[in-house]
Amino acid sequence: MPWCPVCKNEYVKGYTRCSDCDVDLVESLEEGPKPIIFGEEEPVNQMADFLKANGIADAFVRYDEKEKAHELYVPNEKMQDAKNMINALLRQKAEEEAEEQIEVEEVEGEVVDENAPKSPDRRKGGSYEDKAAKAEEYKSSAVALIVVGALGIVALVLFWMGVLPFRMYGMGKIMFTGVMGFMFLVFFVMGFNSIKMYKTYVGVASKENTLIDEINAFMEERLTKEHVDGTLHISAAAAADDAEQARLYFARMEYMKRQILEAFPDLDMPLADKLADDWYSKQYD
Repeated sequence: MPWCPVCKNEYVKGYTRCSDCDVDLVESLEEGPKPIIFGEEEPVNQMADFLKANGIADAFVRYDEKEKAHELYVPNEKMQDAKNMINALLRQKAEEEAEEQIEVEEVEGEVVDENAPKSPDRRKGGSYEDKAAKAEEYKSSAVALIVVGALGIVALVLFWMGVLPFRMYGMGKIMFTGVMGFMFLVFFVMGFNSIKMYKTYVGVASKENTLIDEINAFMEERLTKEHVDGTLHISAAAAADDAEQARLYFARMEYMKRQILEAFPDLDMPLADKLADDWYSKQYD
C-alpha cells in the first residue's frame, strides 16, 4: 500500500498523490523524503532554494499544522548531501557576518592587523567518499573488464580459426580482427588499472577506518550530549523546545566539528561532517 511521506497516512492501491499534502506517495516510509530542518518560513524557503540551485531539485517545503513550523523535505538518499550543503551555507553566512563585524570595528576605530597569520582553510569541497565502497566499485569494474576482454579475445581466435559460423576474408578480416583485438586489449589494460586502484583504495580504507575508530573514541569521551550542551549553555527547556531544534542542531554540529578538527587537524571536512552528523544522530535522535 502507498504512503504519504509527510502526513504518514496510508492510501489504497491506485493512488499516487496525497490529497492533503499534495506530494507523491511512496511504497515505504523508509524510501520517501524526510524533513531535514524546520523553522520560520523565509529562512526555510531560502534553504530550499539553495538546495534546488545545487542539484537537489526535489527538495520542498511543507507547513506542519501540528508543530506550527515550516519543514524542509529532501529525498532520503540525498540527505547527507543536503546536510553538507546547508552546513556550507550557514558557514558562509557566519563568515559574511564576521566580515561585516570587522568592518564595523574598523569604522569605530578598532585596529585590525592585516598581516596577522590566518588559520589555514582545511575545508575541501564535495561529499564524503566511502573508500571501502569505492574499492569494491573498482574490484567489480576490474572483474567485468577483464572477463569481457578475455572472452572477446577468445572469440577473435575462434573467428580467425574459422570455428565461428560467420566468415570474412582478406583485408576486411584483418582490419576487423585488428580493431576488435585492440579494443579487447584496452579492456584488459583498464581492468588491470582498476585492480591497482582497488588495492590502493583498500589500503586507504584500512587507514581511514583506523582513523575513524580513533575519532569515534574521541567523541565518546569528549563530545557527549551533556558535555556539548553544557559547553554551549543549552538549557533543558531550550533542548525540549521544538522551535529551537534547527538552531541547536547547527550550533551543536559546528561545535563538534570544530573540536574534531582541532584534535585531528589533517582530517578532511567531508569526513568530519559525516562523523559529526552520525554522532549527533546517535546522541540526540
